[in-house]
Amino acid sequence: MQKIIAFVGYVNKSEFIINLAKVLDIMRKKVLVVDGTSEQRIKYTIPTFDVAAKESLTHFDGTDYAVGFDSIEAIKNYICTKTSVAEDYDYILLDIDNKKDYEHFKDENISRYFFFIEHTTMSLIRNEELLRCMTQDRSEEDKIELTKIVFKYYISRASQKYFEGRLMDMNVRWFDSEYELPYTDQDKVADLESELSGYIDFSRHTKQYMMLVTDVASEILNGVAAGEIRKNIKAYSRRKI
Repeated sequence: MQKIIAFVGYVNKSEFIINLAKVLDIMRKKVLVVDGTSEQRIKYTIPTFDVAAKESLTHFDGTDYAVGFDSIEAIKNYICTKTSVAEDYDYILLDIDNKKDYEHFKDENISRYFFFIEHTTMSLIRNEELLRCMTQDRSEEDKIELTKIVFKYYISRASQKYFEGRLMDMNVRWFDSEYELPYTDQDKVADLESELSGYIDFSRHTKQYMMLVTDVASEILNGVAAGEIRKNIKAYSRRKI
């Protein structure tokens, strides 16, 4: 059964999602990544996109990517006009960073939410707006369930207090598991080289970054251990050398 996983939050997380999609591809899953962000960064990250097109779908290193659509159904209809048959994806990874596009996609069958936090004033305020939109129609008994991922540039006491005081006090059930994303200069260079080469090379990333990617993949795959996923990535990388 197809599963839709939402990656929500006013944070640039496109590179993380690209790497996660490749891990799922290595695990033999058919994946579609949907960019529902305001800036549509992924259009300028994946070199095979037609940046001039209002709606566009492309393929990059084992994964399909869609930009400019306002629903999953619109993407499937677009695929049918091109190929006569809509692809049967195992997972759709949905990137959302604003309440307008959340409204477009919120009625879809989203099975899991990951909420991304960056401790800057802009990110905190925009995330509060987004989270209030996500919870405004929910009752105490119908809390939305979120897993928190924090970009570890820095975490100040003031921003942590703001988050706990404003964002945590909503109809949300936060999973016990939460993650820190250590996006270093080495990881940034690795992503840039992948984008320019057309091939995602995990060997250039830091161990800490890849541990996070595989831990999140393990949660999505529901039962596949992170260690098993790392073994598959190593085997795949050896075949590509």
